[in-house]
Amino acid sequence: MKIKIKKDALTLYIRDNTDWQGHYYGQDQWEVFLANVAGLELEVDEENLFKYEYDVLPVHGITKSKIRVLDDYVEKVIDDERIGKAKCDFCNNVSLSTDVCTSCGRSDYLENF
Repeated sequence: MKIKIKKDALTLYIRDNTDWQGHYYGQDQWEVFLANVAGLELEVDEENLFKYEYDVLPVHGITKSKIRVLDDYVEKVIDDERIGKAKCDFCNNVSLSTDVCTSCGRSDYLENF
């Protein structure tokens, strides 16, 4: 599974992190990351799936560890592994079914991806 980062991700990030008075907080690790990956396709850690965010595997020369990217900065999802799966809020596992959690057997705590 991969995600493609929006080309204007850095601009969106700066907009989202400017306060109501127009003050900008300055360059931080997210700015550096988004500036380097804008427009790129990145590999997603498929062990930890979420509905509106993605754990991106380390990017050679840019990050040394996984980093979580919000859906706001993603243009598209490629080969989405979340289809037909759900997150169980009871046991906090990914269920391979959207009807009954394949980990704990509960059905009332599932949130479809």
